[in-house]
Amino acid sequence: MGLPYFNHHQIAAVIDLSFGDSGKGKIVDLLCEDASLNVRGTGGANAGHTMNVMGHEIITHLVPAGILHDIENIMGRGMVISDAHLINEIKQLEAQGIPVKERLLKERLYISKDAHLTTGLHIDDEVRIDKLLKVGTTMKGVGPTYAAKGSRFGVLMGDLHNRDYTASQLRKMGTLIGSSSERVEQVLEQTFENFEFYKDLVRPTREIVLKHIKAGNNIVLEGAQGTHLSVEFGSYPMVTSSDCTASGLISGCDIHPGLESTIYKLGIAKAYATRVGNGPFPSEYGGEKSEKHCAEDGGKRWVKQVEDEEFGDSLELANGNDAFLRGIGFRGQGGEYGATTKRHRRTGAFDAVATKFAMEVNGIQDLAVMKLDVLDKIETLDMATGYTWNFTGDTPYGKVQEGQSVESYPREAIWPSKIEPKLEQLSGWSEFTTAAKSMDHLPREAVAYVNRMAEATGGNVVLVSTGPERNDTIIID
Repeated sequence: MGLPYFNHHQIAAVIDLSFGDSGKGKIVDLLCEDASLNVRGTGGANAGHTMNVMGHEIITHLVPAGILHDIENIMGRGMVISDAHLINEIKQLEAQGIPVKERLLKERLYISKDAHLTTGLHIDDEVRIDKLLKVGTTMKGVGPTYAAKGSRFGVLMGDLHNRDYTASQLRKMGTLIGSSSERVEQVLEQTFENFEFYKDLVRPTREIVLKHIKAGNNIVLEGAQGTHLSVEFGSYPMVTSSDCTASGLISGCDIHPGLESTIYKLGIAKAYATRVGNGPFPSEYGGEKSEKHCAEDGGKRWVKQVEDEEFGDSLELANGNDAFLRGIGFRGQGGEYGATTKRHRRTGAFDAVATKFAMEVNGIQDLAVMKLDVLDKIETLDMATGYTWNFTGDTPYGKVQEGQSVESYPREAIWPSKIEPKLEQLSGWSEFTTAAKSMDHLPREAVAYVNRMAEATGGNVVLVSTGPERNDTIIID
């Protein structure tokens, strides 16, 4: 395809600048047309990357999005891998005609021997923990796997070749989390049975990465979740358990620091904002009411059909004045229902302040604006371009006064309830954007909106997505 992002760099890293769910899968898929290797470096089965190819939707949770291309793909050392979910995903992909394991075995997919294994014990532990913490996780065992890694009773994927050692590690975990011996032995039996399915994929993948670097091949690094869910820079403790920023991704892909200058970092920014699960969301439409609505029945009550029947046409709602209903309208227009959990996502205005913070911690200048087409036919659009404090008191950012502008982005979960976004209103557009092949073909109001996103964040927009298909993309040289 001749994408410009590899003109001056060998490696392209795709990083979400929000709470995830912004369209990374489409961009990774697009970049892989010009690459020889795709490496995913963080997260586990809690991710959901969606690609649309000729009207056919394909979703991956563990396997890198580059599996759709005839290139090598690596599940990197920074990942945590649920064996049960992996087997299910491989079978689903192959049922769709996408070769993963059955053929071209050594040329399609590798699993890092240094990634960590997620078992049924980790999922049991997460269910127990989330009842107390109420983070609203995906219940895929991701947090407990990273915790086991840090506490030194984790299991590396390469350890599975040593049954005695693996059994010893998992029995230690069983003791620590209070599992019955019967449950531990059941998990062990299933773990070793599962390993027989994918053991030929487990390899020392650092050598494969180095091979491609030395050959001068183009490489795509695939991030998971988003910067504001990073355990290091996100809305702690309402975050995921890995570092979703560029630094976490790069190390999780076996890219050493000396290669920093060879990496092009592309920031993914959806044209509006979403968040799934609990946690702060300053620009959310409907605020606390919307968060509670989305949490009903574990977030599984309000599927799109039910919301449409209960509240009415999504475009009409998005054009209304009621913030709560406006949020429902944006969700319906954008199809904002989770690729992994099917939970409906909370929606809000594009947050330029939060995006700028994410750009700074990632060292990102260039933006890919995603899902611009979702805003078609919405008459007035909001954009959060600043915050004010809504109380007087002491904070880590100094003593503040109610109404005072927020100078430093408060990323911790306890402070966003103490701020109010400054919403700037922009004109929407009445035309559809999906047929546009260049910025000149977009409605002038859409161009103005994209330009304002760039101006408010200090970024440089290099790509605009106007639909789910690969070709629904405007590349700005």
